[in-house]
Amino acid sequence: MLSSRLQLQIISLGEIVSPDISKTLLAFKNLIAEKKPSASPNEISKSIGRVLHENMELINHFKIGKLNEIQFTTKMITALKNATGVELAVAEFNDAWNAMNKTFEQFEGLLKEAIEYNKLPKKQIIFISFTNPKDLRHLEGELKKGGISYSTREGYLVEIGGIQLMTTCLAQKTKAELIESTIRGLNTRLPADSLLAKSMGNLFSLECKDFELIDTKYIRRTNRVDDPILKEDLDRTNLAVESTAAKFAVDTILWNPNEKTLTEALLNTEMVSRQIAVAAL
Repeated sequence: MLSSRLQLQIISLGEIVSPDISKTLLAFKNLIAEKKPSASPNEISKSIGRVLHENMELINHFKIGKLNEIQFTTKMITALKNATGVELAVAEFNDAWNAMNKTFEQFEGLLKEAIEYNKLPKKQIIFISFTNPKDLRHLEGELKKGGISYSTREGYLVEIGGIQLMTTCLAQKTKAELIESTIRGLNTRLPADSLLAKSMGNLFSLECKDFELIDTKYIRRTNRVDDPILKEDLDRTNLAVESTAAKFAVDTILWNPNEKTLTEALLNTEMVSRQIAVAAL
């Protein structure tokens, strides 16, 4: 019966916390320029951009748990030193890296909208995130400042304000693999002691067993990254995720914040899904 449907929205956590990589690039530039005043700021910017572009695979491996944080930080500090002649301390690197991550006040509104939607009858959200331990630790600190409840497992955030969080770094999977395992878990009755069942925790309470069908959608905004190489990398990730979702008959919905609030987008069951390809972004 349609009335018994659980409306489930899978949302990229990045749509809520919206990191801005340009702020990290600027933070690294200012830090290195301060330590090397004789260098041209423009040349420093080019060198930092080149390091970032040349180490996209390294960054992505960090996000899926192929590198631990010490390995990643050491490699990136070495790459920056080779490119600029300046060796940063770990604390300096972390401060500059975290410049991309928003404060609680900057994402409070969207997060609270998601939390309130998740409390409605027959409505549920799952956050998934292509992320890393540094960003999660920053987010945990901001949640604590804002008084938002959260849970951790093995040092990783797994729940925010009652919303389940699935991360690539904890699952050690790509974002496409993570969304596939999540969707499979929603549509398959798994043994209670299975790895996926454990990772999903208390995703559904016992009362959810009354629902006969789950109407699942994947919602995200368009790619807003300006840097062409970073944009291309994100496009590839988005395309892989959406292709996987489509394989399981899960529609990808593009949300335009200029047209709808997050609450309006989540509550609009008539939103039309669009066939999405990289060229259309």
